[in-house]
Amino acid sequence: PYILRQWDKGQQVICERNENYFGNKPQFKQVTLLYLDEDAKMSAVKSGKVDMAKVDYTYADTKVNGMTMKEIQSVENIGICFPIPEPSTTTVDGKEIKVGHAVTSDIAIRKAFNVGFSRQEMIQGLMNGYGTAAYTGYEQMPWNDGSTIADGNLDEAKKILSDAGWVDTDGDGIIEKNGVKAEFDLIYTSNTGVRQSFAVYIGDNASKLGIKVNPVYKTWDEAEELKYYTPVVLSWGEHSPQLMFNLLHSSMACNGFNNTGCYKNATVDKHMNDALMSTTDDEANENWKKTIWDGQTGFGYQGDAAWAWYMNTNHIYFIRDGLDIGSVQPQPHGGAILKNITD
Repeated sequence: PYILRQWDKGQQVICERNENYFGNKPQFKQVTLLYLDEDAKMSAVKSGKVDMAKVDYTYADTKVNGMTMKEIQSVENIGICFPIPEPSTTTVDGKEIKVGHAVTSDIAIRKAFNVGFSRQEMIQGLMNGYGTAAYTGYEQMPWNDGSTIADGNLDEAKKILSDAGWVDTDGDGIIEKNGVKAEFDLIYTSNTGVRQSFAVYIGDNASKLGIKVNPVYKTWDEAEELKYYTPVVLSWGEHSPQLMFNLLHSSMACNGFNNTGCYKNATVDKHMNDALMSTTDDEANENWKKTIWDGQTGFGYQGDAAWAWYMNTNHIYFIRDGLDIGSVQPQPHGGAILKNITD
């Protein structure tokens, strides 16, 4: 429906209406998309220079003349992707790379992170309440199995760790096992907003478990080099179960930002393959659900706890009064606010 007329990299994209478009023609002759950091974005909102902007949760309660704040439901979730293997190297595209982590390769560590932190506390403290709890990363989707976790339970998390042999033997406040200290960096790739706050929150609260987590800001290029052997704060969410395949099937292990934890489970692979070969939606969804937990294994908390998902993050927009954005579907990762622009 639009034709690209100008692209100033890192600054803006200008699109003009395609008068030869076969379908409904949108009402707007021109759409300009601006690339701004959070502070500049809010300044543009307050000064009336933009008609619409997706903003950070910290600005949600700001009052702006001529603009209305709108909370839009999303399927985007935020969590930690753990490197699953023991430290080693592997070859990807002819290049030898480091994979795995001595601490997060222990399932007890991953399970403790799933049960030890309060998701509701995070939602209220980090997102001003604009979100819901995430346990599998696929909440609100028909292929989610409905699993929940009794979280915020430090005693249970400590028991999981001690039963697995993680104890503080030298009194420095950090548990260890077989000579390995429970310490790791946690990469976040935005130095403003919820990812930074989330990483700091995890670092502060992990100390209560005797685990030292160092929040570290990295650019995406830097994270690209570290992601297979360092835990990363990531957010994902799509209207397709293909996302599960990309993030957790062994064929996608160590493949860009697909399956950055290099997770492999042959039974999970089989359930995913069966889902892809299913002939009905219901059959496919049942197979996708089994990848989370089939009663014996799965990538979810009851099984391998490959991720720790925490928050389903609703999106916050400021919209100019009088601008009708129509009926908007729950937003995927990154948002798709213009998807219905022809209506």
